[in-house]
Order: sequence, then C-alpha cells, then structure tokens
Amino acid sequence: MAYTVLGGCSDDCFADFRTWLVGCGRDRYERAPRQPDSLCEAFREIPAGEIPLLEWFLHVPFDRRFGEGSCDQAYAAFGFGLEQLLDPEHAWSHEDEGSISVLCPGVFSEFWGNGRF
Repeated sequence: MAYTVLGGCSDDCFADFRTWLVGCGRDRYERAPRQPDSLCEAFREIPAGEIPLLEWFLHVPFDRRFGEGSCDQAYAAFGFGLEQLLDPEHAWSHEDEGSISVLCPGVFSEFWGNGRF
C-alpha cells in the first residue's frame, strides 16, 4: 500500500508509513493487511502533498522522555511489532503495475501515479 500511495517507498518511508498506520488505531492497523482498500478513506483524509511523519511526533519525544528504544518496546507491548506485519500472499514487483493492482485494487485505482503525496 505504501508503495502504491506514495509512488515508491524506501525503508525509511515505510517506517514512517507504518508509524502513521499505527497512529490510525489498532482496528485500521490490523485490518490493513487483510483489506488494504479499507485505507482509502484514511488516505483521503491526508491533505494533498503531506505525509504525516508521526515517527517524529511520537517516537522521538517518547524516547526522549522514557529512554532510547522505549517507543519500540511500547509498539511490541501493544502488538504493533514488526513480527505482526504479514507479507502479502500475492507476490508483487515494483516493475509490474498489474501485480501491484492485484494487492490493493481500490488504493491502486485511486492513488497510483496521481502525485498527491
């Protein structure tokens, strides 16, 4: 989804996307891998040209207050650890738009290549 909406996605960008998704709440976070198109509404709520960097708004101050690594420990305690992210069952390639559209057809049709973010 992050790759589709953002028109590409580095590791750092994915970390920001994941943090944004965690900030959307547990229901959206857990539903996203099973129903990626359920995020279309959330993507529409983000003003054009902006990518919420909750990483800074959450992670950095949290670690300053509670110690380095505290935010990652909190993610894990609430079940938001990396091990909770399941790989999609469908293989995709960044070179094959068709394979991307199969994973999240609604997100793809609305956000792919529109330059919104």
